[in-house]
Amino acid sequence: MPNSEIKVGDTVRSFDFEFVDNCYIEGKVIDFHFIEGCERCMIELDKKIFNGKDTTEDYLKQVNGDRLVYPPINGTPSWMGDVLNNIKKI
Repeated sequence: MPNSEIKVGDTVRSFDFEFVDNCYIEGKVIDFHFIEGCERCMIELDKKIFNGKDTTEDYLKQVNGDRLVYPPINGTPSWMGDVLNNIKKI
């Protein structure tokens, strides 16, 4: 895992977009998995914020209550040539 800063049990905020601080999810890291070509955090969602508004309930309806999300871990190369660093401990 490229970034050992984030560990199972940590509460984190995972931003949807680099340089945008009002679109993110918050939750607890419960595991790590290799999915779709890269290592990802398995996060149990507590809150989803989009454009600064709490959209948790609407999101959970869309995904039939599934609280698990899988953002790429920090240190993953992006398709634009950057390195992702969107997950922060809180």
